[in-house]
Amino acid sequence: MTARVKNLVLAALALLPGACTLPPRANPPPETQVVIRPAPPSEVDQLLSYAAKLRKYDARDAALDRESLKAIATRERTDFVRIKYAMVLSVSPAQGAQDDAEIIAVLEPLVVNAPAADVELRSLALLLHGAASERRRLRDQVRELQAKAGQVRRDDTRETENRALRVRIDELEAKLFALKSIDRSVNRRTEPK
Repeated sequence: MTARVKNLVLAALALLPGACTLPPRANPPPETQVVIRPAPPSEVDQLLSYAAKLRKYDARDAALDRESLKAIATRERTDFVRIKYAMVLSVSPAQGAQDDAEIIAVLEPLVVNAPAADVELRSLALLLHGAASERRRLRDQVRELQAKAGQVRRDDTRETENRALRVRIDELEAKLFALKSIDRSVNRRTEPK
């Protein structure tokens, strides 16, 4: 290369902006923070948390929750509200046959219309519905057994009364026989010979 070509190349390079300089250093990216937020609890998780909370309620708190959920359940007929209402009915201190009937009626749409319901919610509904049905069945059996026991007691009472009457009849027959005996002996003495 000749000196002239060399000078021309150097001049051309000098004219190019930044041709002779190194590219500027890129600033490192700012530190990024990754925030992982847990997914919001599912409806089933919310219901299970509610069940744990219900166990700590006293009778007054349970009654207040029961009444407020009853009002909400009449307005909103969502699966979530139905199950929540059934839960408060099932742990009520005064829980009885009427509550079981109401639980069954409230959960019936979830149990019968399986495709329409969320699988987890339906499973929870089936559990509550089954427990209420089982309590109702057991109450019916207890009532039936109590009726049978009452009948047996009445039968035992009648049998005891019958035995007592039989003893009394035997005593009276013995007295009658004794009186007849006395009467015959008196008649024999008074008969002319």
